[in-house]
Amino acid sequence: MRSDLQQKLENAANEILQKMEGISEEAFFKRSNNKWSAAENLAHLTFSAKVMNKALNAPKLALWYKFGRRFKGSRPVEDLIAQYKSSVFPAVTGFEPTLKPDSNLNSEIESFNKTHDKLKASLEKWSEKQLDTYLLPHVVLGKLTVREMTGFMAYHIYHHQLALEKALS
Repeated sequence: MRSDLQQKLENAANEILQKMEGISEEAFFKRSNNKWSAAENLAHLTFSAKVMNKALNAPKLALWYKFGRRFKGSRPVEDLIAQYKSSVFPAVTGFEPTLKPDSNLNSEIESFNKTHDKLKASLEKWSEKQLDTYLLPHVVLGKLTVREMTGFMAYHIYHHQLALEKALS
């Protein structure tokens, strides 16, 4: 159900933010082993959610025209996660994080929170049937229903939470 998706997004967002409690500005922006910093991981998640918000607020007819519809329903998120974990990623996806020059810990957290709150609210405009019918493109997984994409977004936060934890250790 839509409320389950919203709850999963909220839980994932809250959990990643809890992992950052008490982090210093220096630790937040520090890169190690040529991996993204905690700030870059959070910026990536914020950008991904902004793109999803744009899609969820676009006219449904435009989404249908541009990406199509599927009438078989949605696949379990576990299937998508397994596919994602075994996928080969392109060198450049278009979702690489960019931080503003005046970026700071509080501004990145605030942006993440606002964007994910909007994402949960944007789902209110979608019926259960529409969630399972309209398609959106994913750079690695191909076309996903809105339900699949939203379920993946919750997993995506957890995926980057692990990266964030490594960046902070």
